[in-house]
Amino acid sequence: AAGEGTRIDGNATTERTLWEIIKGTDLPLLTTFQCLSYNIMAMYMGQLKLPMTASGYSVDSYTYALTAHMIGMFLPGLFSGQVINRFGTWSTTAVGLLLFPVGGSMFLINDSLAMFVLGITIVGIGWNFSFVGPSAEVSKLCSRAEQSKVVGFNDGIMLLTVGIFFMTASKIYIAVGSWNVFNYILIGFSVFSALLSLLRCLCKWRASDGDDNSFSGDSLAQSLLTAGSICTL
Repeated sequence: AAGEGTRIDGNATTERTLWEIIKGTDLPLLTTFQCLSYNIMAMYMGQLKLPMTASGYSVDSYTYALTAHMIGMFLPGLFSGQVINRFGTWSTTAVGLLLFPVGGSMFLINDSLAMFVLGITIVGIGWNFSFVGPSAEVSKLCSRAEQSKVVGFNDGIMLLTVGIFFMTASKIYIAVGSWNVFNYILIGFSVFSALLSLLRCLCKWRASDGDDNSFSGDSLAQSLLTAGSICTL
């Protein structure tokens, strides 16, 4: 029997090219949503010190908020896998993306230390739920022989975009000239990304073959999802 993620040519099992995997699986979407999740989180985390400093808080206060953020990022990993298995990758991803604007809204309430800490902690939790599912799904798309190129493509694209957004986040913050405006931009991206994830859920529900690793379903919804995901990045 052929391993998962391979194709049969006569009696031989052959390894797919990276382009075949990209065209025939959810890899582009999974990579895109990992990029969205990581970049939104990183832009919040990377710029948090600026509004906290402007509000008169010390480095110790920022360190306290960042520590809470890290706990929010990784502590849910103890049970997020069970949540994903129970409710599915894309619905869990949508919930995680919706937690970003929830966290962002905490910053809009006031500039107290409690709101900074609570907001960035919720952002961390949102990253965990929106990132872990798509990341784990990547390994299910291919055979062991194909994993190196699939993971290399996925991680390379993701880390490239993270580097670009992380280096330009301060420029964006300075350009908009306001933490609240910067926050509204990230909230908008988060909500739009969550809607795209929910649209992917709809595509899965409409799929006729029930294949979790193929992009099937309503053609219009698929087109909107693909275009929207790319445009969001």
